Amino acid sequence: MRRAFLAASCALAGLLLQACNEKFDVEMEPKDDGLERTIKVYKLEGASTSTPPKTVDADGKTLEKVRELYKQKGEADKDGKKVFRTFLKDSHVNLDGGTARYVRLASDLGAASYYSESFDDSDDLAGDLDAQLERANQIADMLHEWFEMELANEPRAKTLLEWIDRDFRRDFKNLIVYVKLVSKQRSLEAFKDNLAKVTSYLINHGYLTKEDAPRVARAILNLESAEGDQQLFEWQQRFVARKMGIPEDKPIPESLAFLGNRERLVASMQSKLSKTKTYLALKGKKLPKELDPMAPDNPSLGEQMFLSLLSSAFSFDLNLFGSDPTWDVSLRAPVQPFWTNGTWDEKRRTIRWDPFTAGKKDAPFVYAAWAEPSERQTVRFGKVLLDGAHLGAYALWFQALHENERADWTAFVDTVKPGDDVAKALEGFRFKGEKALDEKEVKPGLSNAVRDIFRKALAPDEPERPKQQ
Repeated sequence: MRRAFLAASCALAGLLLQACNEKFDVEMEPKDDGLERTIKVYKLEGASTSTPPKTVDADGKTLEKVRELYKQKGEADKDGKKVFRTFLKDSHVNLDGGTARYVRLASDLGAASYYSESFDDSDDLAGDLDAQLERANQIADMLHEWFEMELANEPRAKTLLEWIDRDFRRDFKNLIVYVKLVSKQRSLEAFKDNLAKVTSYLINHGYLTKEDAPRVARAILNLESAEGDQQLFEWQQRFVARKMGIPEDKPIPESLAFLGNRERLVASMQSKLSKTKTYLALKGKKLPKELDPMAPDNPSLGEQMFLSLLSSAFSFDLNLFGSDPTWDVSLRAPVQPFWTNGTWDEKRRTIRWDPFTAGKKDAPFVYAAWAEPSERQTVRFGKVLLDGAHLGAYALWFQALHENERADWTAFVDTVKPGDDVAKALEGFRFKGEKALDEKEVKPGLSNAVRDIFRKALAPDEPERPKQQ
């Protein structure tokens, strides 16, 4: 039943997001000197459980931004989507401030191509984490001041406030790091492993007891009912009472009545949080846009600030149905990639990435690499010996050679004939200036590197291929 509820919720959320988010379809195809990119910009609206969404123009500001970036007006295709065409030769900045890159390494035995793209403008991981941990400090400070005002006449409040300053502050910071790790997982198993660690941490540090677990689970299952809602507030009261040192068999004190239901909690947050020193100090600073107060005289701003701090601490976006666009990225490749975090569709010869929302701290980094052997391999070796990652390593090695070294290598390859023992022939290859190899000498660097590449390519064990549809 729980799984059914989650599936229905995800489906509904997907429908709502589809109905109001702007879409960017990016289709790419490699050429010798770059990547052809076709970007389709549009918006879907009017979706329901019984009718499909309708394609309409993206918002005016979005189209203006795209036109400015690509220096094109954009033409409408048969589906009403605005189409922009660009050519990626090396790198360029995309619409969300990230960077797209394409590199093609040519060699005498084939070429290797590398594509990667980020979809946000933040690569300062340490700075992002520092900011999130600072939000944790501010939340702990606001929570302390809020509870201190509400429990001014409660003699047992000191124990709770000390716990907030010490244990909660530490645990909240650790939880931020754990959630950051969970959010970066792309495989289901890794996600479940890290989620289990988060749950274990909460249990080990007393946020959930074995007695709490069934009650909290029941409350979550009944969240849409008055019973489930009230059970969560009762658990919340008991948890805070526990941190005040009140035994489990003793009643909840009247001083915690403000945590007893939704109406009392909201009233307390709106009346107290805007009076905290933390809020007043933040209000006087130049803040990030997600924390900037909207109306100086609004009594609920303290509550809004607290929730915004919470959102910012976890890099969440509380505006679930906001304007951040959804990207659908695909790349036609001549051969199966040897390295990618996308999915290879053999029938369509296309690498696809799951649709994602960009412009956020957890926006994905997509990449792919593939290699195309040349006919010269068949001519000289009788078959393709270097392919995939091996050809990728070889192309990089070839590009690192100086002109005279390439001449030495080309002359050697020209001596190899189909049916020859390539590995044995390579043992005798040296660049001019390299010493002859014997057991007492260090192996020559450049020539040994190419021997190693061929040795691995000729080995029977092949690396695991990417997932396919």
